[in-house]
Amino acid sequence: MAAPFAVPIALNDEQILNYCAKHLSRGPKLFVDDVSPDSFNLTTVAEGWRFPIVLAARDSEGFTGRINEVSFVWVAKPNEVIDSIQVTGSFLPMYQSLALAPVLYDGENIGIYGATIQAPVGKGYYYRFRVNGRDVPDPINPQRKTLPNGSEWSFFFTDYYNSSEEFEDWEISILYRLANCIVPFRTPEAQNFINRFYLTLAKPNRLSMPIYKLDESVGEVNYITNILAREERHHLQDYKICLKLIDQVLRQRNPFVDSWLVSQELILELYEQMASGTVPGWDYSLYNNPTYFLALLRRHTITGAFSHPRYGGNIGGVGWGYLKERYAINNNVSMPVDSYFNWQLALEKPLGSNEEYLG
Repeated sequence: MAAPFAVPIALNDEQILNYCAKHLSRGPKLFVDDVSPDSFNLTTVAEGWRFPIVLAARDSEGFTGRINEVSFVWVAKPNEVIDSIQVTGSFLPMYQSLALAPVLYDGENIGIYGATIQAPVGKGYYYRFRVNGRDVPDPINPQRKTLPNGSEWSFFFTDYYNSSEEFEDWEISILYRLANCIVPFRTPEAQNFINRFYLTLAKPNRLSMPIYKLDESVGEVNYITNILAREERHHLQDYKICLKLIDQVLRQRNPFVDSWLVSQELILELYEQMASGTVPGWDYSLYNNPTYFLALLRRHTITGAFSHPRYGGNIGGVGWGYLKERYAINNNVSMPVDSYFNWQLALEKPLGSNEEYLG
């Protein structure tokens, strides 16, 4: 995947140790080799840290939302001697290698190695480690891709990423139809606000926040695909199974069009049936609780619509802008002069005005 190249920067030992602490406390199971990446990571690796550490950072102009600091970490096995270790990937020209340095604790090498780069937001990269001359994918990152030549690589993405690596187009299309039943942005009044909101954004703000299918959403589906690739990957199978079942049910009810193109009436009918737990045509032997999946989808959709934009939803702060207008403070002639939800005061530049918050 083509992407602008990254810039190596100095390693922050304390920062990496802080992120690794919970993960390292899992003990000997950390070093199991004979299981698949997903099952290994789901059972033995701390949920909050099992991929390169991706953090917000300020660029040379003092703005966030443009670059990330990305740290790669390798944990040596007990009694393993590391003679050389590098990370190579598409974030460097010609897949060059970047050496990992020991992460020191009280000045001592404790078997943890790391390297940090600055990378542009909104990009995805392939990478893998070379340990003592042997190429291996990242053992704590469940995101892996096999290239046409058969080689296996790990994959990561930076903030504001707007491409799905885990879902096919038809699955995303169904997600959009279901999400539209949940979020409050599909009324004419709300859609009018969204259109006005983006027209009032300054050009640098529009350019810093990639717009993804704005005509269909405010990024909540993009948030879902991102969160399922990383922090909530343990729910990925719920989505994969249920989207397949939903596709089958909708095709049974209207066999003449693709499932994501059925009428709104059919979508609403299915939504209400999932809420009740009784869905005619649903294969309960594959997934016995459609209500649970609907609750999961609702949680992810609402969170995505009002999350920090760096996670892929609430593009450009449009969800927060909607709340700001909805909870406006009016003067004595009913003109808005302030808001009970003045989100810019808390958000970092360029969308907000906070000088200290990093995102």
